[in-house]
Amino acid sequence: MRDLWAQIGFAGLRLRHALQRQVFQLYMSGRKGRLAGKDLSYLSFRGLNLRRANMRGANLTRSDLSRADLRQANLEGADLSFADLSHADLSEADLRRATLRFTDLSAAKLSGADLEGANLEGAPLYGAELSGALLTGAWVTPGQLAKAGSLLGAILPDESRQN
Repeated sequence: MRDLWAQIGFAGLRLRHALQRQVFQLYMSGRKGRLAGKDLSYLSFRGLNLRRANMRGANLTRSDLSRADLRQANLEGADLSFADLSHADLSEADLRRATLRFTDLSAAKLSGADLEGANLEGAPLYGAELSGALLTGAWVTPGQLAKAGSLLGAILPDESRQN
């Protein structure tokens, strides 16, 4: 029985490795748009340039996107629960209705990002740059926003503008 579980575990690891290799090949070939709607959970994109990538509706649960360049990326409706986006650049990214529950956004750049209707429940925003971000209807607490680095010009969940 132990050997069977070892084989299943090894097969799962090989499948995960093959998927990560496929994603890397798409990335290297410049076909970033083919990531929309894909299950990319538990994969590492640490430090990758995914600028303008179309990851709309993708499952990025528990993925490592720390230090990634996601400027102007389309992450509308994506599930980023428990992902690591610390130090990532999400400037002008489309995060409408994205799920960012317990996602590490520490020191992330979200300047001009559209977070309308996004769920940021439990997401640490320590030092996050949210200047000019649209947070209308977003699920985020005043305590979380108080820990952000900058909110200048941001439109808050209650539709007030931060000066």
